[in-house]
This record gives sequence, C-alpha cells and structure tokens, in this order.
Amino acid sequence: MIVLDWQEFTSSGRTLGPLAMTIGVFDGVHRGHQALLSSIQNHPGTTSCVCTFSGNPLLLLAPDRHPGDIMSVSQKICRFRELGTAILILIDFSHDFSKLSGREFLSVVMTGSDLRYLALGRNFRFGYRNDTSAYDAERILSARKIPVEIIPPVTYRDEPISSSRIRKAIMEGRLDEAGEMLGNPFSLDVSHLDGNNDDHTVHVRKTATRQVLPPAGSYECSILFEDGNEKTIVSIGQEVIEWKQEHKEQAKYITFAR
Repeated sequence: MIVLDWQEFTSSGRTLGPLAMTIGVFDGVHRGHQALLSSIQNHPGTTSCVCTFSGNPLLLLAPDRHPGDIMSVSQKICRFRELGTAILILIDFSHDFSKLSGREFLSVVMTGSDLRYLALGRNFRFGYRNDTSAYDAERILSARKIPVEIIPPVTYRDEPISSSRIRKAIMEGRLDEAGEMLGNPFSLDVSHLDGNNDDHTVHVRKTATRQVLPPAGSYECSILFEDGNEKTIVSIGQEVIEWKQEHKEQAKYITFAR
C-alpha cells in the first residue's frame, strides 16, 4: 500500500490513476466503511484509493464533542492495508484545510489525480462547515462525467452502523456489539504509551491515549507483541489502565475479548 500525505498527493500531478476513490474519517474502519472499500476495489480498470485524515477533524473544530477515537492512526493504516487498499491519502487536518469548500476539495482531487469513480456514504458531508453532501458531489462530478456511487448504510440490529454508535457501545462496555459492528474485536493501541512496569505489572495513565475506553472494570484481553501474544486481565480504573505481562518488551495492542 502506498501512503501519501496531502501535499504529496496534490503535487503528484495526474500520475496517480485511474483511481476509484472514497473519502471519509473512517474511524474504526467498520463494516459500513468496508462496504465503501469493497465498492472501490471492485470497480474495473482502476486502482483503489482512500482519502482520510490522520486525526479526527473534531479534535480541532470541536474537541469537547469528541470523546475519543476508536482506532489510532497506526491501527487505521494497518486495517486499510489488511483490507486491500492500494493508495492511502492521509490529510493532516488544519485550520487552513478546514476552510476548503467541498467543491474546492473535489477540484484539488481531480487536479491531483485521474479520478474515474467516487464512492460515498449516503450521509457523508464535507467541506467548510459541511457545505457539500454526497448528492452535491454527485452533481458536481457528473458535469465531468465522473460517476459517483452513493452507498447505503450497513445495518446492525436494524439500525445503521456508525462510528458514533460503536464509540458509545465501547464506552458503555457493550464490547460484543462494538465488535460485531467493527467486524473485529475492539483493540487499544499501547505501542506509544509510556507506563511503569513493576514486577510484570504495567500501569498507564488513561489520559495518555486518545482512544475511547470501556468503563472502569476488569476485562479478559489478549496482548500482542512483536514476537507473540499472551492472555491477561486488564483493569481500567478511574485514572489508570493496568495489566500483567510476562514479556519484557513494549506491548503493541490490547485486544478486548468479545
């Protein structure tokens, strides 16, 4: 998988393509997102391309409204790779970028690539103050004879799957439901967290992670290391996450049992 930042993508001219693209935040890369990925991967004569963000835009625009991410950036990149994405464009969302209208954003995309097909979720909106809907994008690109397919939501228990719904399930401790909507168990990225390791017990402050967490309590988990994994019980307290591990090296991920 080729990973490009926004500057690398926009300076590429039209050397990338022909592309089948989808755009979104993709927090969790859940089953609804996977329907979009399937669409761009199955579009004939094109290379699949995902355009997303290195951080949730709400962290900049409205941090009080964002309780945390489902996946770290590292996890998201790995998940896209596992699901067969050919090109990943990671945008470092900024105040300057937030001023782009949806029409301007699409114009930059068409200038920077040979776009042949775009797949969007039905409720997706983008651009300055969410000025552009998926249906607006369909009208804009139809003038350039670029097809836009609007993908219906994937449902779970008769309700659309969304990142907000999954986030809420995790925070309420409904990890089975979160895993069903994600298509895989919820996993916490601890590879970048500095913790105290006393007598095989690791203590990490909850404020050190930007991911959402289940409620305080004890959970059966699997810890992934570079050279293997082991089972453990993870305790989430009011301020600290704690677990025991036999491995001496830094843990990568903690996967919560479903």
